Amino acid sequence: MAERRFFEVMEKVSQIDNRLRHYIQAMPGIFNYQIVTKALLAVWLFLFGKIFQVLLKSSGRVAITSGDFKFLFATWQGWLILLLGIVSLFIYVAFDLNTKVVLSRDLLTG
Repeated sequence: MAERRFFEVMEKVSQIDNRLRHYIQAMPGIFNYQIVTKALLAVWLFLFGKIFQVLLKSSGRVAITSGDFKFLFATWQGWLILLLGIVSLFIYVAFDLNTKVVLSRDLLTG
């Protein structure tokens, strides 16, 4: 009885292993993708932070708070900060989400 139960469990484990085989084989590619994309995003955010600091220093400010709506909409530095923020958000979404979709498609289609 115990032997039969053992073989049933082993058969289920084998079925699960067959279902997950493609994902397990794709793990090195997924890790490479994560390393490359996160490194590129880190570089972009570092550069964006430096540009942000230059724009804030040129306007005579140290930081932007929730009460700085007049600054954001009344100065060219504020408009440029808003524009760079929107562009950065767009780049992140286009880069990170789309590459995940492509990687998943390649994983599922082999």
